Amino acid sequence: RTGARGGTVLFAEEQLTEALRQAQDPADAAFLHHQLGDLAWLTGRLDAADAHYQAALAADPGQVAALFGRSRVAAARGDTATALELADTVAQRRPTVEHVVWYGELLDSVGRTKQATDQYGLARIAADVQRAAGVAVDLEIALCEADHGDPPRALAAARAAYEQRPSVFAADAYAWALHVN
Repeated sequence: RTGARGGTVLFAEEQLTEALRQAQDPADAAFLHHQLGDLAWLTGRLDAADAHYQAALAADPGQVAALFGRSRVAAARGDTATALELADTVAQRRPTVEHVVWYGELLDSVGRTKQATDQYGLARIAADVQRAAGVAVDLEIALCEADHGDPPRALAAARAAYEQRPSVFAADAYAWALHVN
């Protein structure tokens, strides 16, 4: 948390913490705790991330983003059983490409290959549904296909993602798809 990025993270945390102090609606508090949890997660502070995700769920038990965060923290801590349980709940409640692929990867990590393959198939269906609703998912499906499916399809999706919303994330996915191909 030092340097330019650390200063940015610290500033963001200060602003979110101040907003949290002023939050009166439980859903607002849950959202802010989730955002603070994500900042802690991105800077490797697992205990702080988990505490914020738990606070988000205390404020709003239906906060799927906080469940997803807790699943990632559990996996990072080596608590695969908890990570799997939370990821399953997340994938059932909000079957986005990101959530379903995460669950599939956890299943793969414990040797449940058939179930993981089913999740990757579901991710493709989720991508179709999200696209039909106007959501840009080429970036997410590019990574899914590069890691778990069809490399040429991954490359086409990554190219489209980079053209539609160029960013470091799109460039990374494009580079990965090129490498896999």
